[in-house]
Amino acid sequence: MRIRKNGAGLLARAGRSALLASAALSALSIAPAAHAVVPNDNNTPADIVDGTDVNGVGIMYRADGYVCTGTLINPRTVIFAAHCVNDYDPSTYSTVNDGIPVAFAFQSNARPGLVNWISNGYRTNTALSVYNVNNIAYNPDSLDPPALSFLYGDTAMATLDTPASDVPTWAMLFSALPAPESISDTTGTGYHVTITGYGRSGSGTTGNSYGIDYRRKVAENFLGMLGSLDDIDIFLFGEGGGYTQNLYQTDFDDPTRTNEFDFNVFKDDALPNEGNTAGGDSGGPLILDQTFDQKVVLGVLSGGSRYFLEQPQSSYGGSAFYQPLYLFWDWIAQNNPYRYATAKAGDGKWSDPSHWVTALDPNYMIIDSNGSLVNGVPTTPGAGAFGEDDAQKFGQVCYQPNDGSDDACYDVGTDTLLINGEPVEATDATTTSGSKTVANNKGKVEIAERSPSDGAASLADEAIVEAQAEGDAVLPAATLANGLPGATNFVPNNIDPVAAQGVVGRYYDVTLSAAGKTTLDIDATVDRFTISGSGSTLDVTSAGSLTSLMDISHLAGVVNIDGTVETPGDYLLLSGLLSGKGTLRAGYFTNIMGVVAPGGIGTVGTLTVEGNAILSSGSTLHVDLGSSGSDLLAVKATDDVEGIAAVDGKVVFGAATGAKLRYGSRYTFLTAEGGVEGTFDTPTNISAILKPVLTYGANSVSVTIDAGTYAGVVNGGSQVQTSFARLLDQNRALYGNYATLYGEADLLSVAAIQASLETMAPRTEALRTSMSEVLNDNMARFYRDRLARVSGGSMGGTLTMTGQPLQLAALSMNNLNLGMDQGGGNETVTQENALPDDVSAFIAGGYIDGKSDPMRGAITTGRDKFDGWYGAAGIEKMIGDDAVIGLAASYSELKGNTGIGDTARARLYQATVYGNWDLGGVVLDGVGSAGTLTSKTKRAFAVGTTPYTLRGSDQQLALSGEIGIGAPLGGDAFTITPRASLRGAYISGGNLAEYGGDTALVIHRHAIQSAQGRLGATAKIDVGGFKPYLTANYVHEFRDQPAYFLANFVGGTGSLAPFALGGSDKNWGEVGGGLTLSTGNVDISLSADTTAWRGNLSYQSYRAALKFRF
Repeated sequence: MRIRKNGAGLLARAGRSALLASAALSALSIAPAAHAVVPNDNNTPADIVDGTDVNGVGIMYRADGYVCTGTLINPRTVIFAAHCVNDYDPSTYSTVNDGIPVAFAFQSNARPGLVNWISNGYRTNTALSVYNVNNIAYNPDSLDPPALSFLYGDTAMATLDTPASDVPTWAMLFSALPAPESISDTTGTGYHVTITGYGRSGSGTTGNSYGIDYRRKVAENFLGMLGSLDDIDIFLFGEGGGYTQNLYQTDFDDPTRTNEFDFNVFKDDALPNEGNTAGGDSGGPLILDQTFDQKVVLGVLSGGSRYFLEQPQSSYGGSAFYQPLYLFWDWIAQNNPYRYATAKAGDGKWSDPSHWVTALDPNYMIIDSNGSLVNGVPTTPGAGAFGEDDAQKFGQVCYQPNDGSDDACYDVGTDTLLINGEPVEATDATTTSGSKTVANNKGKVEIAERSPSDGAASLADEAIVEAQAEGDAVLPAATLANGLPGATNFVPNNIDPVAAQGVVGRYYDVTLSAAGKTTLDIDATVDRFTISGSGSTLDVTSAGSLTSLMDISHLAGVVNIDGTVETPGDYLLLSGLLSGKGTLRAGYFTNIMGVVAPGGIGTVGTLTVEGNAILSSGSTLHVDLGSSGSDLLAVKATDDVEGIAAVDGKVVFGAATGAKLRYGSRYTFLTAEGGVEGTFDTPTNISAILKPVLTYGANSVSVTIDAGTYAGVVNGGSQVQTSFARLLDQNRALYGNYATLYGEADLLSVAAIQASLETMAPRTEALRTSMSEVLNDNMARFYRDRLARVSGGSMGGTLTMTGQPLQLAALSMNNLNLGMDQGGGNETVTQENALPDDVSAFIAGGYIDGKSDPMRGAITTGRDKFDGWYGAAGIEKMIGDDAVIGLAASYSELKGNTGIGDTARARLYQATVYGNWDLGGVVLDGVGSAGTLTSKTKRAFAVGTTPYTLRGSDQQLALSGEIGIGAPLGGDAFTITPRASLRGAYISGGNLAEYGGDTALVIHRHAIQSAQGRLGATAKIDVGGFKPYLTANYVHEFRDQPAYFLANFVGGTGSLAPFALGGSDKNWGEVGGGLTLSTGNVDISLSADTTAWRGNLSYQSYRAALKFRF
């Protein structure tokens, strides 16, 4: 029958809102305290009250008193029945311009929410789960006069002015249910369903005898039939009314089968908690609850039927019918204001319409070819009220009165009539007599409560579209208007509807999942924002802002905020990176396992959170420290939120790009106006040395850069490393004096520290020490050899030049190689009769090269190498017939390189007195030298990125003396002279101060004191101008040589640290030899000397002599 216009509809347009509000409040205050939905007689109305508070099924309340039920299918949209609102144009439903306000309340007891809505000027109250409607759309097919506003096309959509973020949403099935293989006497079609709503209640016998009490009720049933009203009417009454649209239908069975009005209109037995719908339940969902793992809505309630005039409404024997959603799925998609949007892969601007594409609504479900429930839409349009519905009907319409007089059923799926369970020809059947009453289930005046649902729609990984019907009809191309997935050319930015002006509302749920960066360059508002792709980035520029009206889910990827991002809900950072210098406004910002980097990694900046910040145990706060400041996470209070920072998890410190962290620096990196609660985990060290130390204040957290010890990170087996570690640790208090050194070294890794300290080793000290010994030893050897050449008797007045001392000096002064390949040799030239007969003089020079052990350390550098030259001049005089005394001056120079390229130079300036005395078969000899040893060193290395070149120079006293005794044996042709001697040498210690940077050392050297015992022999042959000789000596060192020297940084504090020198031998050999060839007035001599069996130090000297006689 036609919906009767409510009397309030006749009121003058002027003043309607106030009158409606007054009437509505009166209705709410006098509503009976009864429960809703009609249960069977085994249950009371109290037994079927939905025990869940908010489940996504809510009550629709019009301010003029009409009540229906609806289902939330997304946070903005409720699906319900058209006849609840199609008595007026959609633009009539409004809170302005004297419209009729409409609200949906979702609590189980909806009365408190609705009272609040009315009392507060029809405002949404999310705390009470009541939401004002800002737009209504209903299917125009419902206005077809024969439809009586509800018999077909009875679907409508309401848009909420505020997203219902805390209300569960329901999935809808856009496929027709497949026909069961058979119809059971007990379970009928086998499809178990839940019916629920806020309508009237009562009992199976009395029907809807209780008024609406604004409470949601729930019952169970079997789906009786997918078929039309005509399918029932033709079977029961012999003719139909022209209502051929398929409907999902249920009946209300008396479990005792004794009620006179129950003739089991749909074949099945009663369920324990079976119930029926009543006035006020219109628009409520038919929920398929056991067929799939997920509950889905099959249809919306339009009305109910009773088949006897005397039968109470909604009592036993009655039935209810629902509009199948599969018939209207494309109309639903088109009129659903909610759009799920995602960015295409690649970079793009938010304001670029081509950057976006609509995604499949996660609550759109179909049945695929395998019979599984999947997220998708059909591939053909819905048939609607008048199209060709290819769905297979199913179910049996029966007439089985309880007196047993008849048992007739009609199977709508197989078009088969059954009498007493057996198929018969249709002509054998008889139709029943009686009458029918069909009524919509829109309620008036009273308000029921809403119940929560424990079901939740799940989002499929991708859209699945399955064909559901055959035919020539195809879907149009996806557009934003028709709601099909895959549409593009739009910009996600909410638009509120204005029906009177033809403005269509659009609300967006935006997800960034594809790889690429979306640059937000405008002010955008969406209902919900999610970023879930690990390769996805949202960059909110300083000119952009994002408002997400529900919440923000940051599941992966990067969000950089240089502008503003806000949400009245929460910002959840599950994983990924949040960075930037802008402002985040949220009730709670919660970091679960993500990284927060104010300013961005490598860049110093302040990220402001207006709200409370929770940094959980799995979270990371990345703080860049710069030269003049650090990142700051500033948590601020708002009018509603205290601005508390609850901290836990990790805080990681790093250097901003171009900055170097320094010991002693202090930074404040977190502030919270509402206070700081909790503590971070102990942060990991910034480097091997630097460690952050946190300080907690009432409203801030700061970090001070402290330093650990170098002793804890070096190789304890390396004297070089342990000594430098000691110096670095003890001079930390003088950080300002060594800021460059500490600034670099403090930032190095363990391996880099160890390597750097090794390169810093003053290896030139070992080289310089070895060269000093060689210079002193070489000149002692020279004079030893000189004494072997002179003896008592006439000196001949000769002047001898050995080698080319002047040329060698010139080469040295020009820093040229002194190797033997330079030419010139060490020839000796002797001029006879240039001096008195008892006096002779000489000028000598020679070449030296050698190798020595390097400073001991953890790395192998190869042996130190050196070479050089020497020059000497002297005069000798006979003392009587048996003694000779000489006086000479010498200059020696060596230049050397360590295995890593450091260099040193040593010069010996020396005066020497020497002589021998032939005692008749025994010869005594002696040498005494004194002089000055100067040295210069240069070493280069880098600590971190800072290069150093250090130089040093010093001067030491050098003394040497030797006494020996020999006994020549043999004759003129062959002589062998055994010899024993004692030699002493001394090179003073002292301090050397390097210069060239804050790594320079002041080096304290120990004096070198040597006491040697020497035993050897010299063999000579003189046969007709052929004069070879060979000298061999065994040397024993009685004194222990310095094994280390001491050092500290120049200007340093604390004790000196030891550094090891090279090795020191106790026993070794020295071998020398030569050959003289005499031809006429010319003597040619070649000679060389070397050490043997000496490990720490080896060197050679070379000479050649040329003597002319005149």
